[in-house]
Amino acid sequence: VIEYAEGRGPRGVCDCEVVSEALKCLCNTVYNSEAAQVMAGEMRLIHGLVERLKVNTGGMASGRDTRFYELRLMFLLTALLVDVRRQLARDLHGVTLLTDTLE
Repeated sequence: VIEYAEGRGPRGVCDCEVVSEALKCLCNTVYNSEAAQVMAGEMRLIHGLVERLKVNTGGMASGRDTRFYELRLMFLLTALLVDVRRQLARDLHGVTLLTDTLE
């Protein structure tokens, strides 16, 4: 999943459909599993999402579904984990990032 998300899949090409499905699975797992929520917080998954959104906002093409699931996962993490919410707001400039992403 991580290799596809970083564009290092088998052919070295980012397959947006595969990435979207992987993100969809992550969203469902985080939503339904407290253990996954804890792991996501410990692994600092929000930092990776922020970096992906920054890169994609900078002009790289990404499928609509991919962007949707990135934002959905960010929403889930911030809704379910208070520490992640604070981290996004304070350290990662979440408001600016989300404003840029939505424009």
